[in-house]
Amino acid sequence: KVRRKHLLEDTQSQFQLLHNSNLLQHRFFVRFYDEDENPEPGIDGGGLSREHMYLVQRELFAPQNDLFAVSQQGELYPAYTDLTEDLKRRYRFVGQVLGRLLATQQLCIARLAPFFLNILLNKPYAFVDLRQRS
Repeated sequence: KVRRKHLLEDTQSQFQLLHNSNLLQHRFFVRFYDEDENPEPGIDGGGLSREHMYLVQRELFAPQNDLFAVSQQGELYPAYTDLTEDLKRRYRFVGQVLGRLLATQQLCIARLAPFFLNILLNKPYAFVDLRQRS
């Protein structure tokens, strides 16, 4: 159950209710609601779920969300290294979204920096990789 005007908050709340293995392994259905809690027409046969994940990504990786910085090459990497509890929750949600995209073989619309991807994949990276941040 997701309201379009509260897309990230509603999605994050729903993700928190699921155990990570359920989030990655099971199919779930999306139902969009308007501000008055009225369901939008539509049955999720896969299209609404894909639209939902696209919209979540678009909002999550938007510059005004302030979670990611942009390298000179236009690639995204986390903007913060000193994490408050709120930032930890927000970045955990980013990880859940990325995991869900991988598990469902959907496209990630964000252009993530290679050094950041190496960190996520627990692969080694060199000093030259970090130079991309500036």
